[in-house]
Amino acid sequence: MYFKMGDLTKNAAFMDLYSRQIGAFGIETMAKLVNMRVLICGLRGVGIEIAKNLVLAGPGSVILHDDEAAEVRVHYNCNIKFNHYF
Repeated sequence: MYFKMGDLTKNAAFMDLYSRQIGAFGIETMAKLVNMRVLICGLRGVGIEIAKNLVLAGPGSVILHDDEAAEVRVHYNCNIKFNHYF
């Protein structure tokens, strides 16, 4: 879905949701951001932090890709108990 800047400025829900980003980046940049499609490859270290910050900024869609196998880690200070390991 493609949004034009004029459509976004008339949308009160959009303006309310992204008011902080609009204040920092401007409405033109925000219009480009919500139309952006992003692919992030590699989610180790800095990649996961970049993914988090980018998703919070509000792009149209984000695809995360990582070649490494996912694993579940149980932290000893956690109150949740896992009966089955994946």
